[in-house]
Amino acid sequence: MKKPLRDQINELAAMSGRELQQRYREAFDAEPESAHRQFLFRKIAWHLQAEEEGGLPEPVRQLAREIARNVALRNRVVTNAAKRRAGLPTASFLFIAGPSLRQHWWPLSSWV
Repeated sequence: MKKPLRDQINELAAMSGRELQQRYREAFDAEPESAHRQFLFRKIAWHLQAEEEGGLPEPVRQLAREIARNVALRNRVVTNAAKRRAGLPTASFLFIAGPSLRQHWWPLSSWV
């Protein structure tokens, strides 16, 4: 008989990093991308839960893929990483068009 999900996750929490790597190989039929214990624990626990609960619906999976493929964000990350390696300053925020904010300190006020 299959163990309840909570018991399976509790067993994962008690495993060492090497045991989690082996469990990852069994669950995904692939080598783990990382040896980080918490990453392995979360990924395997998510996999167990998805098997038990049925996973994400296909429309949600497609939306997640589209968000992950957002070229503008990816280009910004790559550009900032290249600037950091070269020792140049990077933009720490994005300017987003939208409503403005008026800050008022008597006798001055400014638009942000």
